[in-house]
Amino acid sequence: MTKEEKIALIKDWRKANGYTQEDAAEELGYASRVTIGYFEIGQRPIPEYVIKSITQLNKGASNE
Repeated sequence: MTKEEKIALIKDWRKANGYTQEDAAEELGYASRVTIGYFEIGQRPIPEYVIKSITQLNKGASNE
C-alpha cells in the first residue's frame, strides 16, 4: 500500500464514521488529534498497526 493509499484509508475511515480527528485519535489509542492530522497530511508515516486496526474496524462495521 502506498503512502497516498494509507492517507486516503485513514481519512475515508474517519469521515465515513463521522469522526473528528479527536474521535479517531481516541478510537486508535492516541492521546492527541494532532497525530491524526499529521497522518492525514503525510507529515508522519502511518504505522502498519494503525492500518490493520482500521481494516479490522471496517470489517467489524460491515458485519453489523
